[in-house]
Amino acid sequence: MTFNLFVFLSPGLGTINCRNSKCGKSASGLEARREFKTCHNCNAYYCTRECRRAHWEKHKKVCMQSRVGALCKQIISHVKDDSDIVSHLSTVAKRGLLAKGRGCVKLFFSSPDRAERFLTGGYPELPEPWYVLSES
Repeated sequence: MTFNLFVFLSPGLGTINCRNSKCGKSASGLEARREFKTCHNCNAYYCTRECRRAHWEKHKKVCMQSRVGALCKQIISHVKDDSDIVSHLSTVAKRGLLAKGRGCVKLFFSSPDRAERFLTGGYPELPEPWYVLSES
């Protein structure tokens, strides 16, 4: 990943290889930025859409982790910036503390798409928060 970022910032340097290990095609950084296709969720480069599709079963295991990680950061930022959500989660935390003891509030999204709906739709798309006891 660091190499790809470096090439992205300095496109005339380095060589980009198609991520499909069965392919083997490569291009200069500048050429790859112009002609190669990228994964829709990350910075993986593929020489063609066909290579991207052929490699998806292997790539999606890594790619979904990066997508979910990015979504988690966006959700935390979004929650902090919305006073209504902060107030709601604080109320859940206070009630949980008084009723159950020390713990935390967790938000569970059933899929990355559901998390993205929350980011675009705001409070109405907030899943029901859960209060979970801390392990001693």
